[in-house]
Amino acid sequence: DVANFLLRTKGLDKAAVGELLGGHDDESVAVMRAFARSFDFSKLDFDVALRVFLKPFRLPGEAQKIDRLMEAFAARYCACNDGAFANTDAAYVLAFAVIMLNTDAHNDAMDGKLTRDEFAAMARSAESGGDVDDAMLHTLYDRVVKDEIKFTDEE
Repeated sequence: DVANFLLRTKGLDKAAVGELLGGHDDESVAVMRAFARSFDFSKLDFDVALRVFLKPFRLPGEAQKIDRLMEAFAARYCACNDGAFANTDAAYVLAFAVIMLNTDAHNDAMDGKLTRDEFAAMARSAESGGDVDDAMLHTLYDRVVKDEIKFTDEE
């Protein structure tokens, strides 16, 4: 299938793969869901799973495409780690917050870097994210600030 091809084929244009996976048409959504289902995130830390998910493609620039990809990631992470979050919305909000933190922490053009507490507040911005553990959020913050999630076309 297409999702398997995208995962297994070396040398694909990662930006084009990201654009396809983030598409809103029915075929793109079906491919993205199959792509997400191909990952086993069991017992992986949240940021590690997100890095694994993002490695085969370059995150598109359009917010709606990123949104769809983070929804698919969150659903798959929750399916592989039952009980890790109250619901997939909490995982989705956290995934988006991690992407925003990564951009903030590793883009020199960004002034006023997010603090740990600001990141935690952002991660809890949705009602469903209120039950996310402080220690987990602080660990996520520290790991993402220390080790950038790279969005490049290189292997």
